[in-house]
Amino acid sequence: MALDMLPVRLIPLGVGHSFTTLFHYTNFLLIAGERRLYIDCPPYLLKMLRQYREALNDPEICVERYQEVIVTHAHEDHCAGIEELGYMSIRRRPYKPKIYAPAGVHGSLWAESLAAGLRWRMDGESYVAKEYTDYFTPVYLEYGVPFDMGDGISLEIRRVRHMPETFGLKLTFGPGRSLGYSADTGFMPELFDWWADCGCILHEVHFDPDIRWHTPLRDLLSLPEAVQERIWLCHYTDDYLSHDIGAMHYLKQGVSYTLFTQESSIHVENPCAARE
Repeated sequence: MALDMLPVRLIPLGVGHSFTTLFHYTNFLLIAGERRLYIDCPPYLLKMLRQYREALNDPEICVERYQEVIVTHAHEDHCAGIEELGYMSIRRRPYKPKIYAPAGVHGSLWAESLAAGLRWRMDGESYVAKEYTDYFTPVYLEYGVPFDMGDGISLEIRRVRHMPETFGLKLTFGPGRSLGYSADTGFMPELFDWWADCGCILHEVHFDPDIRWHTPLRDLLSLPEAVQERIWLCHYTDDYLSHDIGAMHYLKQGVSYTLFTQESSIHVENPCAARE
């Protein structure tokens, strides 16, 4: 069966804000046929993968199959696991995982984060300097230009309002099968025009009405109800249940969602690791 006819599964491996004490930091796994795409790569990656491998009874949730990751920006709650991935790429993997990002994110990842731990390796009694491409296969994205990921999957990114190099995205798995994700961003109503064809939108939320580098709940509640119904909230703080979120929904950590079903844009399949 063609990939554009297969179901796409979304598993939020984390839904928490950077100061959460209940959840993993926000990151996702998308499964389409044989493809496994990860969005962002949090710290304690190996521990998190083991937890889900056991909870979901899926031996494929392992570092050996962690081959493609979209990294939205270089804040540690979204990228610190890449150092672990780099070490595993030389210890247990015969390949270099692909990292999808624009040039600015690749540069920040290496120069400002990864080089401190991955630059030097020992070769006998000598130290050898390594580079980003010794560990990873960087795939360079351009803002506003759709990128063909193969198998009929298209990825488009747009700069958002968080740190200078941060992007939101749209992933398309065939006609009428698009998913939007905000990443970390201040409120940008123009993104919802871009996502008009998306059956579901994963969007961060913050409960401080005055914050500007994240999206206040108050601003999301100003959107039309028909738009709210397509929004699934993530990156939330531990007191999330005390807030009225209108017609929106909370993504649940560890739940398996099926996207683009005939009945609806997103269907809850398996709440094995959800927290209420």
